[in-house]
Amino acid sequence: MHNRMYQQNKERIVNSFFYLLTEKNYQQITIVDIVNNAGISRRTFYRIFPDKQSILDNYLDEWMKNWINYVSNNRPTSQQKMVKQLFKFWEPFIPELTILVNANLASLILEKYNEIFPKYFIDFHNGTQDNEELALVKLRYLSYFDIGAIWNVFINWIKDPYKISLEDLTSLIQQQF
Repeated sequence: MHNRMYQQNKERIVNSFFYLLTEKNYQQITIVDIVNNAGISRRTFYRIFPDKQSILDNYLDEWMKNWINYVSNNRPTSQQKMVKQLFKFWEPFIPELTILVNANLASLILEKYNEIFPKYFIDFHNGTQDNEELALVKLRYLSYFDIGAIWNVFINWIKDPYKISLEDLTSLIQQQF
Protein backbone atom coordinates (compact mmCIF):
# COMPACT_ATOMS: atom_id res chain seq x y z
CA MET A 1 0.00 0.00 0.00
CA HIS A 2 2.77 2.43 0.96
CA ASN A 3 4.62 1.93 -2.34
CA ARG A 4 1.45 2.42 -4.38
CA MET A 5 0.61 5.65 -2.52
CA TYR A 6 4.19 6.85 -2.96
CA GLN A 7 4.00 6.21 -6.71
CA GLN A 8 0.61 7.93 -6.99
CA ASN A 9 1.89 11.00 -5.15
CA LYS A 10 5.05 11.05 -7.23
CA GLU A 11 2.95 10.91 -10.39
CA ARG A 12 0.74 13.73 -9.11
CA ILE A 13 3.78 15.87 -8.45
CA VAL A 14 5.27 15.22 -11.89
CA ASN A 15 1.95 15.86 -13.62
CA SER A 16 1.47 19.04 -11.61
CA PHE A 17 4.97 20.19 -12.49
CA PHE A 18 4.44 19.60 -16.21
CA TYR A 19 1.06 21.32 -16.12
CA LEU A 20 2.58 24.33 -14.36
CA LEU A 21 5.33 24.48 -16.99
CA THR A 22 2.60 25.17 -19.54
CA GLU A 23 1.36 28.07 -17.41
CA LYS A 24 4.54 29.61 -15.98
CA ASN A 25 8.28 29.89 -16.50
CA TYR A 26 10.31 27.27 -14.69
CA GLN A 27 11.79 29.92 -12.37
CA GLN A 28 8.32 31.13 -11.37
CA ILE A 29 7.04 27.72 -10.28
CA THR A 30 7.17 27.22 -6.52
CA ILE A 31 6.80 24.14 -4.35
CA VAL A 32 3.56 25.66 -3.07
CA ASP A 33 2.27 25.88 -6.65
CA ILE A 34 3.18 22.25 -7.28
CA VAL A 35 1.61 20.86 -4.10
CA ASN A 36 -1.53 22.96 -4.43
CA ASN A 37 -2.01 21.83 -8.00
CA ALA A 38 -1.22 18.20 -7.10
CA GLY A 39 -3.55 18.23 -4.09
CA ILE A 40 -0.90 17.03 -1.66
CA SER A 41 0.89 18.48 1.35
CA ARG A 42 4.35 20.04 1.32
CA ARG A 43 5.43 17.31 3.71
CA THR A 44 4.40 14.68 1.16
CA PHE A 45 6.29 16.54 -1.54
CA TYR A 46 9.49 16.63 0.52
CA ARG A 47 9.22 12.92 1.30
CA ILE A 48 9.47 12.29 -2.44
CA PHE A 49 11.61 15.14 -3.78
CA PRO A 50 14.12 17.41 -2.03
CA ASP A 51 13.39 20.34 -4.36
CA LYS A 52 11.82 21.42 -7.64
CA GLN A 53 14.89 20.64 -9.76
CA SER A 54 14.87 17.03 -8.58
CA ILE A 55 11.45 16.53 -10.22
CA LEU A 56 12.96 17.30 -13.59
CA ASP A 57 16.18 15.39 -12.85
CA ASN A 58 14.23 12.33 -11.75
CA TYR A 59 11.96 12.47 -14.79
CA LEU A 60 14.92 12.72 -17.16
CA ASP A 61 16.85 9.97 -15.35
CA GLU A 62 13.87 7.63 -15.68
CA TRP A 63 13.45 8.64 -19.29
CA MET A 64 17.10 7.80 -19.99
CA LYS A 65 16.76 4.42 -18.25
CA ASN A 66 13.80 3.69 -20.50
CA TRP A 67 15.86 4.70 -23.52
CA ILE A 68 18.74 2.43 -22.49
CA ASN A 69 16.31 -0.48 -22.06
CA TYR A 70 14.74 0.29 -25.42
CA VAL A 71 18.10 0.38 -27.19
CA SER A 72 19.29 -2.75 -25.40
CA ASN A 73 16.23 -4.61 -26.65
CA ASN A 74 16.40 -3.17 -30.18
CA ARG A 75 20.05 -3.10 -31.17
CA PRO A 76 20.35 -1.23 -34.48
CA THR A 77 22.58 -2.63 -37.20
CA SER A 78 23.17 0.68 -39.00
CA GLN A 79 23.18 4.39 -38.27
CA GLN A 80 19.97 4.74 -40.26
CA LYS A 81 18.30 2.23 -37.94
CA MET A 82 19.76 4.03 -34.94
CA VAL A 83 18.15 7.29 -36.13
CA LYS A 84 14.83 5.52 -36.63
CA GLN A 85 15.01 4.06 -33.12
CA LEU A 86 15.71 7.47 -31.58
CA PHE A 87 12.70 9.02 -33.26
CA LYS A 88 10.53 5.99 -32.52
CA PHE A 89 11.53 6.13 -28.85
CA TRP A 90 10.88 9.87 -28.60
CA GLU A 91 7.48 9.73 -30.30
CA PRO A 92 5.34 8.68 -27.28
CA PHE A 93 6.99 11.42 -25.21
CA ILE A 94 6.21 14.26 -27.62
CA PRO A 95 3.66 15.92 -25.27
CA GLU A 96 6.16 16.12 -22.38
CA LEU A 97 9.04 17.00 -24.68
CA THR A 98 6.98 19.78 -26.23
CA ILE A 99 6.38 21.23 -22.77
CA LEU A 100 10.10 21.03 -21.94
CA VAL A 101 11.10 22.56 -25.29
CA ASN A 102 8.59 25.39 -24.91
CA ALA A 103 9.90 25.97 -21.37
CA ASN A 104 13.44 26.31 -22.78
CA LEU A 105 14.57 23.18 -20.93
CA ALA A 106 15.51 21.05 -23.96
CA SER A 107 19.21 21.58 -23.28
CA LEU A 108 18.84 19.55 -20.08
CA ILE A 109 17.73 16.56 -22.13
CA LEU A 110 20.70 16.94 -24.44
CA GLU A 111 23.01 17.07 -21.40
CA LYS A 112 21.54 13.75 -20.21
CA TYR A 113 22.09 12.24 -23.65
CA ASN A 114 25.66 13.55 -23.64
CA GLU A 115 26.21 11.59 -20.43
CA ILE A 116 25.00 8.23 -21.77
CA PHE A 117 25.02 8.34 -25.57
CA PRO A 118 28.81 8.10 -26.03
CA LYS A 119 28.94 4.68 -24.35
CA TYR A 120 26.10 3.44 -26.51
CA PHE A 121 27.66 4.97 -29.63
CA ILE A 122 31.09 3.45 -28.88
CA ASP A 123 29.48 0.04 -28.26
CA PHE A 124 27.59 0.43 -31.54
CA HIS A 125 30.87 1.05 -33.41
CA ASN A 126 32.84 -1.52 -31.43
CA GLY A 127 33.27 -3.82 -34.41
CA THR A 128 34.36 -1.05 -36.77
CA GLN A 129 37.07 0.64 -34.71
CA ASP A 130 39.99 -0.65 -32.72
CA ASN A 131 39.99 0.13 -29.02
CA GLU A 132 43.01 2.38 -28.94
CA GLU A 133 42.50 5.48 -26.81
CA LEU A 134 42.51 7.97 -29.70
CA ALA A 135 39.85 5.98 -31.56
CA LEU A 136 37.63 6.00 -28.45
CA VAL A 137 38.08 9.75 -28.03
CA LYS A 138 37.14 10.32 -31.67
CA LEU A 139 34.06 8.13 -31.31
CA ARG A 140 33.01 10.07 -28.22
CA TYR A 141 33.16 13.35 -30.16
CA LEU A 142 31.31 11.83 -33.10
CA SER A 143 28.61 10.69 -30.68
CA TYR A 144 28.18 14.28 -29.45
CA PHE A 145 27.94 15.42 -33.05
CA ASP A 146 25.32 12.81 -33.98
CA ILE A 147 23.08 13.16 -30.94
CA GLY A 148 23.37 16.96 -30.98
CA ALA A 149 22.42 17.19 -34.64
CA ILE A 150 19.55 14.72 -34.35
CA TRP A 151 18.26 16.32 -31.14
CA ASN A 152 18.43 19.80 -32.67
CA VAL A 153 16.39 18.67 -35.67
CA PHE A 154 13.85 16.96 -33.42
CA ILE A 155 13.30 19.88 -31.03
CA ASN A 156 12.87 22.25 -33.95
CA TRP A 157 10.33 19.85 -35.43
CA ILE A 158 8.50 19.86 -32.07
CA LYS A 159 8.13 23.62 -32.37
CA ASP A 160 6.31 23.24 -35.70
CA PRO A 161 5.36 19.59 -36.33
CA TYR A 162 2.77 20.29 -38.99
CA LYS A 163 5.13 21.12 -41.85
CA ILE A 164 6.52 17.58 -42.14
CA SER A 165 5.43 14.30 -40.60
CA LEU A 166 7.64 12.59 -38.05
CA GLU A 167 7.99 9.68 -40.45
CA ASP A 168 9.18 11.99 -43.24
CA LEU A 169 11.53 13.74 -40.83
CA THR A 170 12.99 10.39 -39.77
CA SER A 171 13.55 9.44 -43.43
CA LEU A 172 15.17 12.79 -44.14
CA ILE A 173 17.64 12.37 -41.28
CA GLN A 174 18.31 8.74 -42.19
CA GLN A 175 19.33 9.91 -45.69
CA GLN A 176 22.01 12.11 -44.11
CA PHE A 177 23.65 9.08 -42.57
